[in-house]
Amino acid sequence: MSYRGPGTGRDQGQGQGRGPGQGRGQHQGRGKGQNRKPVFFKSGSGTPEPSTQVTNAENVIQKGDISKTQDEEQMPRRPGYGDQGKTVKLWANYVELKMDPQTKLHRYDVAVASIEKEKPEEQSKEKSAENSTRNEHTGKKLARIIRLLLEQIGAYDDHGVVSNFSTILITRKEIQGGVFEIPYYDENESRPRENARKYRVTVQDTWGEARNLSDLFRYLQDPTQPFPDKEEYVEVLNIILNHYSKASMNHATIGARSFLLNQAATSLWPGLVAREGYYSSARLATLRILVNVNISFAVFYQDGELKDIMRDFFPRGIDRQAVSHLSRFLKGVRVEYSYLKDKAKKSIRRSKTIFDLASEKDGTISRDKKIENPPTVKNNGGPKDVTFCKDGKYVTVFEYFQRERGILLRHTDLPLINVGTRTNPTYIPPEMCRVLPAQRASVELNTRQREIMVRTCKTEPGVTAGNIASQGLETIGLSISNPKLRAFGFSADGLGLITVESRVLEAPEVRYALGKIQGRKVNWNLRGMTLVKNPQVKRYYCVDIQLASRPTGNLDLRDFQNLLESSSGLKIVRNPDQATKVIKHQYASSMEPLEKDLREFFNTVRNKVDFVLVALPGKDQLIYNCVKKLADKHYGITTVCVTKDRFTRMNAGVAGNIALKFNLKFRNNNQIVARPQEASNDSIHSILDLSQTMIVGIDVTHSPVDGRPSIAGMVASIDGNLGQWPAILRRQSGPRVEMVSCLREMLQTRLSLWKSRNGKYPRNVLVYRDGVSEGQYETVRKVELPRLQEACRAFYGEKNMPDITIVIVGKRHHTRFYPTKEADGDIKGNPKEGTVVDRGVTEALNWDFFLQPHFALQGVARPAHYFVVHDEIFRKRYPENAANKLETFTHQLCFMYGRSTCAVSICTPAYYADLVCDRARRYVDGEPISTTSHSPAATAGLVIHKNLEDTMFYI
Repeated sequence: MSYRGPGTGRDQGQGQGRGPGQGRGQHQGRGKGQNRKPVFFKSGSGTPEPSTQVTNAENVIQKGDISKTQDEEQMPRRPGYGDQGKTVKLWANYVELKMDPQTKLHRYDVAVASIEKEKPEEQSKEKSAENSTRNEHTGKKLARIIRLLLEQIGAYDDHGVVSNFSTILITRKEIQGGVFEIPYYDENESRPRENARKYRVTVQDTWGEARNLSDLFRYLQDPTQPFPDKEEYVEVLNIILNHYSKASMNHATIGARSFLLNQAATSLWPGLVAREGYYSSARLATLRILVNVNISFAVFYQDGELKDIMRDFFPRGIDRQAVSHLSRFLKGVRVEYSYLKDKAKKSIRRSKTIFDLASEKDGTISRDKKIENPPTVKNNGGPKDVTFCKDGKYVTVFEYFQRERGILLRHTDLPLINVGTRTNPTYIPPEMCRVLPAQRASVELNTRQREIMVRTCKTEPGVTAGNIASQGLETIGLSISNPKLRAFGFSADGLGLITVESRVLEAPEVRYALGKIQGRKVNWNLRGMTLVKNPQVKRYYCVDIQLASRPTGNLDLRDFQNLLESSSGLKIVRNPDQATKVIKHQYASSMEPLEKDLREFFNTVRNKVDFVLVALPGKDQLIYNCVKKLADKHYGITTVCVTKDRFTRMNAGVAGNIALKFNLKFRNNNQIVARPQEASNDSIHSILDLSQTMIVGIDVTHSPVDGRPSIAGMVASIDGNLGQWPAILRRQSGPRVEMVSCLREMLQTRLSLWKSRNGKYPRNVLVYRDGVSEGQYETVRKVELPRLQEACRAFYGEKNMPDITIVIVGKRHHTRFYPTKEADGDIKGNPKEGTVVDRGVTEALNWDFFLQPHFALQGVARPAHYFVVHDEIFRKRYPENAANKLETFTHQLCFMYGRSTCAVSICTPAYYADLVCDRARRYVDGEPISTTSHSPAATAGLVIHKNLEDTMFYI
């Protein structure tokens, strides 16, 4: 659903989005309704204090552990808790789950295999690996088999058994394992059919004996003791927790998210709805088990009559283009029909998956070969347009239903659905079908649908907290309505959100080349600021890309140039020997004509100007991608893209936004955090010597082309100003590879660039690693850290190695915080900017913290989660104060993002790494493999022109 194309304002500040649109404007207010007070969540039982028992235990555990010698094979232990900033009490979206430590559990692995039927006509066929295939089915089919297994063993109605409906059973009592034969029938049938398919289900005791939750309880009391089964126990807790919604017919589940089907959904017409649900996950914290509960939204197919849904796709009548769109939309959708009758003339309900609409290709075996007597499909594939061979004669689907089923089809203009295969199609009229509920839709939303989705998701923080505390807990089964909890020794009585202690860090002082922001602000503007002391005049050409179907008038760039200079001090002038180049683009055609026109234009202007201003007709991803591919990789021309409507509404704020991008692309610095002699508080410059510290951002993204290698991006500072962050891109060793394959080479290029600017290599290498899930923290330490060390060893030698620290930056988590009173929140009802939390929802041994440095324009603010997996910098310099120093340093880094005039949600190096990976996706999106096959595998399609390779080309 997210769109990172031209014009999205993901930057929460003045800078533009990832293309020519704008983000949060320089002089923009905070939206409509800014004078209305936000809703703050209040619990009916009052606001509890953060647990003093937990706080005391955290202190005891941390102090006792830090006195021990740190094992280099372990994650770095927490050096202490931060104490800087004003202390504030916040709600956290966690509830404490009470447990009986004497509860005993059994764990069983489940393996499912088909039992092949040996019909006479099939005996000559080679049998598949009949009963040896384990778990050959997945998803809903496998879940249904597990449900039937539970019914057969007589344990389903006993509250002492739960399952993940895939591969695991957890029980209170020992059950007799072994092999079970399960005849299959679906939810719409009361019993198996005579020829029902059968499955062999093997249930095997995993642990061999019962395990007691007292082992888990002891670990929570003293996490310094070894507990190798920690992750396995967390898995068991989540199976118990999620069984309620997975077993319910009134829920739809997507992973750890649960959605009630009897609640109203938001229409995303046509054919889709947005549903509100809740994510839940058990976590081990100091002294207690916490359940993280967060609101979540997902897109589902609209359930109901298929014919009505199909009609919505034809508002202007049925034509081939609309039918093609509908065909892509319906593939994989499950439908139910009931026109078949049993011997007693009762309707039989069956469900099938749509393969496609009726197509002229039906009956095809290979490209030029069809089956004997293939079906014929004409026009749009309606019942009267499709014929098939029955008893040696061709009949239409309309005739078949009339003669054989006694059904007169009325919606003969609608195309038939095919629930068979391309070779052997099975046609069903849409009016006979209903789309089943609870089907997640993995489809690309159009602009209008995305806008609706964004509005739907942006609930006020206080309202969100209230929903979680009430209907959220009920939805996921954390209530007395779920007998499973009590059966497994957990209590759901009196559950409510917990509170935690937070601190609000002071914003740093920010300045530009000429001018300092007055006061410590999280949001500011460029009024009175100058980006460059002695700006050089930059020459440019302008190219105006217009849609041939919607031509626009000539661009007037005089206001733009004047406002750019007045708002930033930059000086630009258009080359007088060429007027604005207008390129007409046929929107429905291929990109080849546009690419040809752009190549001719870039060939003409290269080496004549400092940059090219590109006016785009709108937020079209393909046009933007084409411009950037050619300019960045082939011609080495600096380009700045702006949508045409921005020129017609040009003001100082918009011009300032564009100026920030200009200045970075011209290898200059934008804002900097004030140095110690200019600042009264702890400054980023006083914490570390930035003239000897290279800060690195790393991210990995997956290719938009299926089966192609993932892509790694790295940015790094080049001096102590932290203003310029050139980047390098490399392909991974294969698709979906998370750990950076070329890390050694990539870091060495950054070290070499640093030395070329500073005359020596840095003494500190501080890495902020984005794009890593919680389960991969240890992998980063074991795989990527040695590669970073190898890169340094080649330059420094074994005895002169730099100090390296690696901090994971987590964005895709579900932890949220809410103010407990109005005075402690911002005007939107979120915690105040600069909020940091390192207690209450963390484990005492791990060195991690949550940081929300920014102001969220809409909805609930999401803090970033920082987790230290290796440290040689902070603890070494600040043995007693490392936690404060890292938190402050990271917080102030969020003010250095050069594309905006505010603090951003994640620290600058991680944000830039994310940006460069997004640019890489644009380079390879839609690019044929043959165009890059001549390049080395690691650099295929990602080589930046030498003119731009050491610049921030990705801004």
